[in-house]
Amino acid sequence: MDWKGVAAECNLPVEVMIKQHWLPTKDLMLFLYGLERRYGYLVGIEIGRFVTIRQLSPEFDKKSLSCQSLAEGVQLLSSEITKLSNHVIIWTEWIDGQWWLCHRSAYREQTPGFEQAEWFRTLTMVNFCRRFIEGFWQPEKAKLVSTDANANKLPESFRKT
Repeated sequence: MDWKGVAAECNLPVEVMIKQHWLPTKDLMLFLYGLERRYGYLVGIEIGRFVTIRQLSPEFDKKSLSCQSLAEGVQLLSSEITKLSNHVIIWTEWIDGQWWLCHRSAYREQTPGFEQAEWFRTLTMVNFCRRFIEGFWQPEKAKLVSTDANANKLPESFRKT
């Protein structure tokens, strides 16, 4: 995947892993949209399936290692999210007899790259939860903001979302 080419098109630095950069979210969302245009709708899902918290924030990863349970991990994530992103909030909610781990960004669904960012964030959170749950856990249900036009493109494991 030529992500550096897409980053260059979006005027983003390609040495983000070498130097500390704070990148505007709108620029990153355009980058995700560029990846989708070049590589297809599933790019956010494919990347999100493998991303780790350690890759996104070694500092947060180190803090989370002291958590003894999913509840502690989610509490830490909820309180630390503003250090990782200035536009995302995370919370838990009891809905119809089940706990839901919720997240949303400050961007509208019409923003280019919104769906890719939504998938990426969701799957990153799934990977984070797997630290605390034995086996290859995945949620039974997920609710995401997405266009119906892309429903047929989803992997089988996400058809119930």
